[in-house]
Amino acid sequence: MTLENIGHFKIDKKIGEGGMGEVYLAHDTSLQRQVAIKLLPERLCADENLRQRFLQEARSASALNHPNVCTIYEVGETGSGQPYICMEFLDGESLEKVISDNTSLPIPRICEIVRQIVTALCGAFEKRIVHRDLKPGNVSMNSQDVVKLLDFGLAKRLGMPTAVDDSTLDLNLTNEGRILGTPNYMSPEQALATEVDHRSDIFSVGVILYELITGSRPFSGDSIGQVINNIINQPVNPAIRLNPDVSQELDRIIRKCLEKDAVRRYQTPRDLLTDLENLDRGTINANNLSANLSGSQWTAELAGSPNNSDVFISYSALDDQSLSANEEGWISRFHRNLKVRLQQLAGREVHVYRPPKFEANDSVDANVLNEIPTAKSMLTIVSPPFVNSENCQKEVTSFVEGKSGDNSRIIKVVKTPVEDDQLANLSGSFDTIHDHEFYERDEETGRVLEFEESFGDDLKRRYYEKIYDVAHDINQTLSEAASKTAEIEVAGRKVFVAMTTSDVRQEYEIICRELTEQGFKIVPDKSLALEKSALEDEVAAYLEDCEFAVQLIGGNYGIVPENATNSLLELQSAQIRNWVAESDARQFIWIAKDLEATDERQQSFLDHIRTTDAASHQCDVIEGQVTLLKETLRRRLAENKSDSSDAHDTSTVKQIYLICDGCDVDASAPLEDYLFDQGLEVLSTDFESAREEISELHRENLVCCDAVVIYYGAVRKNWVDIKLRDTLKAAGYGRSAPISNVGVYIAPPEDKRKERFKSHMATTIQQNGDAFAATDQLSAFLTQITQNG
Repeated sequence: MTLENIGHFKIDKKIGEGGMGEVYLAHDTSLQRQVAIKLLPERLCADENLRQRFLQEARSASALNHPNVCTIYEVGETGSGQPYICMEFLDGESLEKVISDNTSLPIPRICEIVRQIVTALCGAFEKRIVHRDLKPGNVSMNSQDVVKLLDFGLAKRLGMPTAVDDSTLDLNLTNEGRILGTPNYMSPEQALATEVDHRSDIFSVGVILYELITGSRPFSGDSIGQVINNIINQPVNPAIRLNPDVSQELDRIIRKCLEKDAVRRYQTPRDLLTDLENLDRGTINANNLSANLSGSQWTAELAGSPNNSDVFISYSALDDQSLSANEEGWISRFHRNLKVRLQQLAGREVHVYRPPKFEANDSVDANVLNEIPTAKSMLTIVSPPFVNSENCQKEVTSFVEGKSGDNSRIIKVVKTPVEDDQLANLSGSFDTIHDHEFYERDEETGRVLEFEESFGDDLKRRYYEKIYDVAHDINQTLSEAASKTAEIEVAGRKVFVAMTTSDVRQEYEIICRELTEQGFKIVPDKSLALEKSALEDEVAAYLEDCEFAVQLIGGNYGIVPENATNSLLELQSAQIRNWVAESDARQFIWIAKDLEATDERQQSFLDHIRTTDAASHQCDVIEGQVTLLKETLRRRLAENKSDSSDAHDTSTVKQIYLICDGCDVDASAPLEDYLFDQGLEVLSTDFESAREEISELHRENLVCCDAVVIYYGAVRKNWVDIKLRDTLKAAGYGRSAPISNVGVYIAPPEDKRKERFKSHMATTIQQNGDAFAATDQLSAFLTQITQNG
């Protein structure tokens, strides 16, 4: 378009264009300076809402007198009524151009650029302004690396009283559920079109920082829908994996910015700025030990004695050394997390003793060494430094010999893989003890990835799952130590769960966990030989003592052992098939849902399973969610137990599923405690896992529970109706019979809808008063549960 001069601004040329504005370089004839003029395009001028949004940029930016925010000089209209904003002319380039040119910047320079962005956000935070459209294209940088934040067109002031200019804007841009912001850089709350605050901008900063550091966006996709789904649901691949120059401290900062839940992000730009400045000075604080234990408690844990402790941790000091002097060591963090989880399972104070060690050759004194056998159990953190440590060997020997050669009370955590022959140096049959592996090995590269809190969402989740497994194993060991009878019963029950490929490793661990909780010992409990004949001998020896076998099949073909033409999966499958044919044993084969193998060998293997194995009356082939396999195993085990002539005539503990929303967790706690005190096993709602895992657990609880109670507290009635309908869907999830006992527990706050609540699908249980107290309605409902078979 041909544009005449605007007042005392002489238009020179167009220098930019976007969806909401055209930008021109101009000369201010009054003050003799270059300026930038931004005009709302003529085609949009008739839309009053868009005019308001355009002017919102000027209102928001002009409220910020900050060196890292582009200065607004003037607002007005051209002679034809076209709104314009006159602003500071920035002679530089945008971060978008830096990224598109594939310009590689040193990490210190990147951190300085981002520090200036965050400094600008600190100014916006003080004025209660949220930008809502942070992206590289809205960040300008000159040749001296001075950063300026641009385009406050989507900015919003928090807590502003309703006014004519902003109320219309907010109504159209927020309340209708429209998504505001550039998809690749928006926060989960923006993607869900929900209310946002300054923590949304912090998420966007994390995306920019990640992209500058790694050269790729953390949440990409082939479509806007896929990008939004990834922002909401998918864990981010840690930056430290993509750029080896990224420190653990910087990686932690990025991950904290990119937390899905705003509550877990930096709560203010100032908090983020503090960490960035400390990183620059090299004084950043890692998660300190006081997160779960006070200093005095932790000192007592290290300075105590193994005498009659519940758990003695044997480890190498090298495994507790971090890459940063300010970061907590792996062993220390493991100890802290394990103790919390173990006490939750045991329901009591548990004494976990770990001798203090600071150097590789540190040893415990003679008195402590002599007291080790008094500990009820030993936890060994196995790694190359551990197996090569003479002092660690002495600790294990002291415990085993003090228990008359019995190593059943040793729990083995493998932090880093070691060769089997290295374990031969340790006392007894140490190499036969079940491994809790805190790592996985990439099948293609052979690279070992340790499960670790600070290595991204996926490995963090795996880390905490393993913490639970270890805590469960220790808790069971401690319980068995107090009951010799239980120990004898469990010792003879083994199940063969075939080694599988990495793409179904998570499902493999879920099934192992399920069977362990059912009282089985899982074999193989260590890596199988990778030579054909040796592997076949090992599998045959394992199968001899097993009650049944389970195999989980994914899309990967997996490793082909030496002297073999088939994969490890196929070799195990062939031996299981022969073993089943020669005995009255049963096998269960699970195939991942909607599986399409790209490898022809794997597809041929799958076809063989679906024809040959599926035709056997001793084989169950299950395709779908892993919960279907869990339910099949439970049903078969229940059938075997009822058919067994020596089955004990004991009553089964009833399970009640307490469904509540996150807003009612604290309020529902007294009810949960009361249900437990009445002898019921309470299944609770999960709020911490990934969305897919939460849904899976919800379905699983509906399948296995004896009754359901829906907590109707601060939630809306629609939420209660949805949960009631879920109870009717339980049959579709694999439940053999309808849920006969469903209750809706009506609790404060008062609501007219609650007073009128009725349902043909559930019993209504009304709480009397603000505080929980057992009522006749509740007692009658629980009596119904216990009387039903």
